[in-house]
Amino acid sequence: MKQHLKLLLICTLALLVLWGSFSWYLSQKSEAAFHDYVAALNAHSREPFFDVAVDDYKETLIGAEALLSVNFAIPSFKAVFGELKLIAKRLNGPVFINEEGIQFGSVRWVVSVNQAADVVVSNTIESLFNGEIPKAVIRLDFSDQAHYHFVAKHFQSRDLRVDELMLTGHFDLSNGAYDLSFSSLNSRLSWGGASIRIPEVDIAAQRLTQNPDLDGRSNAAIIDIIANKAMLQFSEQGKKIPLDLSSRGSLWLINDTLSGDWQMLFKSNPNETARQLRIDLQFRELIADGFLDYWRQQAKIANLYEQAEWALKEGAETPEEQDFIMSLYGDADRIKQSSSRDVFRPMLKYDHSQLVLNARLKDDVGELGHIAFEAGTKGSKQNPQLALSGDAGVVRDVLTEAGQTLLERWYQRFWLRRYEAAFEADIAVRHQQFLLNNIRVSWEDLSSELKQLLTDQ
Repeated sequence: MKQHLKLLLICTLALLVLWGSFSWYLSQKSEAAFHDYVAALNAHSREPFFDVAVDDYKETLIGAEALLSVNFAIPSFKAVFGELKLIAKRLNGPVFINEEGIQFGSVRWVVSVNQAADVVVSNTIESLFNGEIPKAVIRLDFSDQAHYHFVAKHFQSRDLRVDELMLTGHFDLSNGAYDLSFSSLNSRLSWGGASIRIPEVDIAAQRLTQNPDLDGRSNAAIIDIIANKAMLQFSEQGKKIPLDLSSRGSLWLINDTLSGDWQMLFKSNPNETARQLRIDLQFRELIADGFLDYWRQQAKIANLYEQAEWALKEGAETPEEQDFIMSLYGDADRIKQSSSRDVFRPMLKYDHSQLVLNARLKDDVGELGHIAFEAGTKGSKQNPQLALSGDAGVVRDVLTEAGQTLLERWYQRFWLRRYEAAFEADIAVRHQQFLLNNIRVSWEDLSSELKQLLTDQ
């Protein structure tokens, strides 16, 4: 009996020594890999949206603990989070036992907000996530695969509310291939009086191993979106439009330009009149930094509006406070008008950028409306300009009485051609001017009336 106990004790000690040695070896590799990853994250970012710094890193008995600082360049993020303090805790492998079951790997990182470092930011994040501080889990296996897992039970901001968020997937550190999936429940997004409610959204993104012998399109990322039983409203009092959405797109990056193909299909709820809207979009060699610049501008506008709303909630009793709020709204409106006048210009590459769109609304009988155009880039390298031509049309019977009245008014302005059963128009953009039937039209005025038309419909 004593011999068996001795043998068991020796085996146990041998396993502990083996485990400790293996864990120590993994920890040495993990520390170097961690610092290399943070350095690469900062060095290879296409745009300085954020900067990550390692404030402290120390080994523990079973892993490590790192303190990180994230500084955002996006005004709206910077205003909310300031210098975001994170804490990352590492657990050494090779075996992990948690709520996901038994897993294997070299290390497992759990990243969350450092509540002790900044109480204000911590409280802000808790308010966004309904009293919860979410955590992201990153597990590295033994074949250079990084596995991601993030779950949040609730999220609520000014324009977006979601009951449950989940992000899972993996990224191959050796060749750049990845497979990610995102899902949400009971989402509600609002913008400018309009809103859409979606019971469930599923998004999948995948990119295979990059092959340098193939062209960029063959190495594209594929994105699939499914959002069924959605409810769209163009105003609070407007009609609720039931929709099912399915979409597939491919995106690829070559040097500094982004190209893609995208197909979207919107179907009305089976209980309604059977209609479907199909949108096919192709774009080639648009400057990627131009997309980022446009997104930055939109984030700045949103931040100014949020500051004004916060100031209003605090109360604006003095003339100085009222002037400050008006200045915030004024700055936001000026940026909005400036960016809307020439949305595409920062994205255009002279003699290369192209855009093709074809959208058609149909029912069981036939086509109810369409818009189709092609666009290229003219001008010069210093001043690229969008040159667009196409046409649009809509069947009269699909319009409400208010819609027909509006289009009759456009016909009186010579913007449209009127037929017995339909309205039609030629569309063009030349020399930065938007034209309907060769009549120059203010895009701001047209978009405002189009929004009213959709609301009436």
